[in-house]
Amino acid sequence: MTDTIRAFIEKWEQNTQKESAAAKEHFVDLCHVLRQKTPNDRGSGPDSYCFEKSLTKTGGKAGFADVWKKDRFAWEYKGKGKYPTLDAAYQQLLLYKEDLDNPPVLVACDIANYEVHIAFTGYRTHFDAYGWPHGPSDDEILARLLALNLKRAAGQGEVVVVAVEEECDDEE
Repeated sequence: MTDTIRAFIEKWEQNTQKESAAAKEHFVDLCHVLRQKTPNDRGSGPDSYCFEKSLTKTGGKAGFADVWKKDRFAWEYKGKGKYPTLDAAYQQLLLYKEDLDNPPVLVACDIANYEVHIAFTGYRTHFDAYGWPHGPSDDEILARLLALNLKRAAGQGEVVVVAVEEECDDEE
């Protein structure tokens, strides 16, 4: 397992490709690290789980979400290092979410950094940012994310939300 995580980190730390060249491959690699199906696996498609989900933005213009899974999430990529923050990606997701039936999780990502916005009906939006410049190593972070994902999967659909930085406060 650690070899898979290490290979993922080494590959994407050095990657300097623009968004269009890197996004899909990065997402598929991340799915493999987390042992999840990809948008190209059997049972996926434009009505359930796909890359480049066509949509109509708030305001009427056409667009597409980089990755979308029905009733689960929408994911928007930006080029690595192209923008100082992921605000533009998140703003795009806000324009997309209504036509995507308001997925509860919106993820903005530039390969090096991830912002996860979780908004379940009746609850305030929960936000976590990942990109940890200090603290645990990337191997430790990905191992923790994998452990959390496996715990959620074992919980028969129970959602587990944990802020990894809270677990790492004592390591700084």
